[in-house]
Amino acid sequence: MENKQENIKKTPRLRKRILQAFQGKYEGKKYEDIATETKYSIKTLYTNFQKNGVWYQLYLDYEKDLNDEIIRQAKEVLRKEGRTAATIMVAALAFIKSDPRLAVDAAKDVLDRVGLKPAQDINLKDRVEDVTEEMLTALEGKKTKEQNEK
Repeated sequence: MENKQENIKKTPRLRKRILQAFQGKYEGKKYEDIATETKYSIKTLYTNFQKNGVWYQLYLDYEKDLNDEIIRQAKEVLRKEGRTAATIMVAALAFIKSDPRLAVDAAKDVLDRVGLKPAQDINLKDRVEDVTEEMLTALEGKKTKEQNEK
């Protein structure tokens, strides 16, 4: 069977059709649909994809490679959005008076997923109240100063 798998890897025309079949299987298509697209018979698809079939291990490798790439791309997106999450967390601490914990939890969750810090419990209640009061006082002072200037 290993010789057949090596021949598949070395034959571009065959490889293209097999990759098309792999893609169809990965997308969850029925063998009937894959057969129509690839011109393989349903029996050929079934035989080669079954556990002891020629394509079985090749397909598992294909599936793992695709899944690994999807995970890599997802991590990259989250890594890029980590700064946004940090900014949201700071803004939530400063401006959300009604329930800052919800916004902080959401931002913290994104940061945890990005791997910027390990998941841990943080008591922010006292700090949130202090920062919120400071910000409100500063904003009220700014509004009063602007009103006096008018």
